[in-house]
Amino acid sequence: MSALLPLFYMIGGLMVGKYLPDVSALLSKVLTRVLIPYVIVFNLATYEAGTGTIAVASLLFCLTLFGVGTLIWKDRLTPILFSYLNIGWLGLPVAMAMFEDEASRVLIAAYIGSSIFGNVAAVMAMQTEARWKDVFKRTLRSPPVMAVLVGVCLHVMAPALIEVSVIEQLYPVAKLLMSVLGMCILGIWLYQSRITRASIQRAVPIAVARALLGTGILAVFW
Repeated sequence: MSALLPLFYMIGGLMVGKYLPDVSALLSKVLTRVLIPYVIVFNLATYEAGTGTIAVASLLFCLTLFGVGTLIWKDRLTPILFSYLNIGWLGLPVAMAMFEDEASRVLIAAYIGSSIFGNVAAVMAMQTEARWKDVFKRTLRSPPVMAVLVGVCLHVMAPALIEVSVIEQLYPVAKLLMSVLGMCILGIWLYQSRITRASIQRAVPIAVARALLGTGILAVFW
């Protein structure tokens, strides 16, 4: 039954998209500026062995896909679609439903790496005239990267702070809401999007190519 929960969340998003379409902006801000940063900070502050390795591996994985994508497709957007991983909004709810809480730390660690990549790649790809200094500043100001910095600082300088009962008790709630809102927003987007045969024909080759290349990269890493 728990494996169906992400589907129910997404169906709820479809209903929200139909009756309350304007709420999607607010939900997105709560998710990206509050819940996801909180979860990242908590996981880094309570660091467990392997978290850093997974985060770096995720970053390198995305960079490899992006590099290959720029060789195949000459436009700016397709390489990002090819390389960015929807871990936090789609991957985490599905993984938690299938493998329960044990999967959350692995997925969140991978999300940290992919988020850093996503912020840098989006700026560089969509603003070709942007200077490295501007890219660096925008990257540092993005919520996921700021959360990484705060989490590392807490782990090094104030690890006892994260053990405060209120902070620990809020973490499961934040993680659950992150999954619920992620799938709900996906449902809102699906309701508001036009899915045509042409769009599917464009998306399938990209998805298949990423699956094949991604499997090869993971096999080498493993």
